Parts: sequence; C-alpha cells; structure tokens
Amino acid sequence: MSELKPHNLLAFYEKQIGKRIPKVEDLKNKHLGYVSFNDKITELKIDGEFCEEHGGSMLQTLNDNFSEFDSIEVLILQRNRLKTLPPNIGSLKSLKILCLDENRISSIPYNICSLSSLEILSLNQNELKFVPDCISKLPSLKYLDVSANFLTSLPENITKLKSLKTLKSDFLISLDPDYQ
Repeated sequence: MSELKPHNLLAFYEKQIGKRIPKVEDLKNKHLGYVSFNDKITELKIDGEFCEEHGGSMLQTLNDNFSEFDSIEVLILQRNRLKTLPPNIGSLKSLKILCLDENRISSIPYNICSLSSLEILSLNQNELKFVPDCISKLPSLKYLDVSANFLTSLPENITKLKSLKTLKSDFLISLDPDYQ
C-alpha cells in the first residue's frame, strides 16, 4: 500500500488500517464526509497544499456525518479551502487537537465549545471576524491561535481559561487589561 495512484474513490478495509490512515498522495474528492472509516481512527491529517502539489484537490467541505469519527483525537485539516465547519463538530468528544490553519473559515460554530477535551485549537490565517464567548468553557484548552484573521477583539471572558498557556492573536483593538 506504499504507492497509491490517483483515484476518485478511496476505500480502506478494517484489516488494512488501524488507528491511522495511510499517507495518501492524491485526493480527488473535495468533500470529506461521504467516506466511511473505521470508528477506531484517532488521527486524521489532510494537508491541502500537499494534495495540490501532487495533482489532487484541496478539501472544500466537511459533511454532517463527519461527526461519526467519535474516537478521533487529532484532526489536522490545514491549507485547504474549508469555509465552514459542520454544525455537529461539537460531538467529537475525544478531540484534543484541532488544526484548521490556512483555510477560509469565517465563523466558529458555538457547539465547538462543548469539546471539553480540546487542548489545542489553531485557526491561524482564516477569515474569522469573531470568537464565540463560549470559548471560555473549554476547560482543557492550553493553546489558542487566532492570528492572521479579521479579529479586532477577543471575548472578555477568555481570561477565564485557566489551562490556557499560549494565546496567539494580532491586530486586536481591545483585550481585557487584566489579562496576563
């Protein structure tokens, strides 16, 4: 399975993969969600730049049934063309790392705030105009990157994130003066 040729449909069977999907050099399907994976998958990485360099396409949508990846812990979908996240992304209760850098995401769904295991949320270089107030309800969040977006402020209650060690943002007009 070391060399995969370009296909429009990619199927793996349970005995072929364990917890990680093998490296795919060409992804022609721009919509992830119609693909059915084993529920034991814990890590999924689709780097749009890599796919494009190898003749594939950048991912444009995540379907609602994407939430069936209920055991996924690491989701990296950087350098794609995602504009939105599925509204039920909050049902990925095992998710610890969500990296959506360099997409076209303009808003964060409120139910992302129900991801109590989320430790790293990276949304660098998107089109965000605001961060929902409920972001302060992520008890495990240690790293938040919302730099290179269209943000002018962050929610005041972001200072209530006790686990937060790293906050990356820029071009802010206001931030709680007591935040350290």
